[in-house]
Amino acid sequence: MVRIFLTVILVGLLTACGVAAPLLNSQLIEKAIAFQVSQTQKQLSQQLNQPTPSVQISQLRIKKQESSIVNKLPTYHLQGTYNLNLEFPSRQVTQKQNLFDVYLQSQIEGKTWRLLIPESTTEDAKPIWRSYLIPPLY
Repeated sequence: MVRIFLTVILVGLLTACGVAAPLLNSQLIEKAIAFQVSQTQKQLSQQLNQPTPSVQISQLRIKKQESSIVNKLPTYHLQGTYNLNLEFPSRQVTQKQNLFDVYLQSQIEGKTWRLLIPESTTEDAKPIWRSYLIPPLY
C-alpha cells in the first residue's frame, strides 16, 4: 500500500515538473508575420514622412515546417503564403499570396514565443540571430 502511494506521488511530481510548450498555431504565426511587415512599413513610412499603415494578415498557408534547436531552445522554421491588407488613412492595399519565411522559438518557461531573424554571415559560420518577443496570445 505504501509503495503504491509513493509511486502515485512520484508520478505526480514528475508530471508537474514537465513544461508544456505553448501551441504553435496560425494566430501566432500571423502575429509574427504582422510584426515583420509592421517593422518594414514603419521604416518606409518614416523615410517617406507618411503615417504607418495598420497591418492585417489573412489566408495563412503553411507549405513547409521544420523543427530544430537554436541556442538550446526548440525552434520552428516555417514557410508558406499569406494575404496582406495594409490600411492607410486614405486608401487600402491588398496583396495576395505573399511568401513568408519565419523562425519561431518557444521560450524556456514555455509561455512565450520569439521571432528569430538570422543575420547575414559567411556560409561556413553559424548564423547570428536577432530575437523579438511575440506578445502572448490571450
